[in-house]
Amino acid sequence: MLNWFKCLVAPAAAMALLIMPATVRADSVTFHTVATFTSGGTGATLLNSQQIQENGVGGGIITIAGDITRTETLTPPIPQGTVFATLSATAGNDTAFTGVGVKIDVFQDSTVPGGPTPPNGGTFVGSAIGMLTALPGSSTFIITFQTPLSFTLPTGATTFPPGVIYTVDGPTQTIQFDVAGLGDVRGNVNEVPAVPLPGVALAGYGLFGLIGGKRLLRSRNK
Repeated sequence: MLNWFKCLVAPAAAMALLIMPATVRADSVTFHTVATFTSGGTGATLLNSQQIQENGVGGGIITIAGDITRTETLTPPIPQGTVFATLSATAGNDTAFTGVGVKIDVFQDSTVPGGPTPPNGGTFVGSAIGMLTALPGSSTFIITFQTPLSFTLPTGATTFPPGVIYTVDGPTQTIQFDVAGLGDVRGNVNEVPAVPLPGVALAGYGLFGLIGGKRLLRSRNK
């Protein structure tokens, strides 16, 4: 009786492994960014971490949004375009802001399903670090980012489901200010594809199930 039970359980266990669902993935994610200026430009001076002003009386000012919170859908698993920071500018000499350093810190706040907001207001994921270059007379800046351009929470580091990845467009992207003097720093949020079991492992599970099935047939024919 015991041998018969083992032969029955073996193939069933093998099939369960084959159809076992993957780790639960997030359907959506809420995150926030903290954006700051880290250095002045060739002709501009930091007023504070969110504002920089062209040198001289009445010089133009660029402000970077200090805190942006967004929720993005992760299904289907395709890159979801998002805004990581917004710059606003007043009239001035664009070239004065060449060389301005920018830092954008990303914090993951919550996911659906799972992953409640931590008590400290979010879990730090990574930083995008870049530098502005002005295109004279065009109300346009180029921001050049250092690598890495993508970052994600380490697996098992928190209670969040794994696999949410944040990527800034780069290594360079164009920031075109609109008529209101606003320009966005963009990127995307996506889900890292789950890694399937290697073919060898799947074949092994299948062989394990076949062996169990054969043993069951032999025991019944005796």
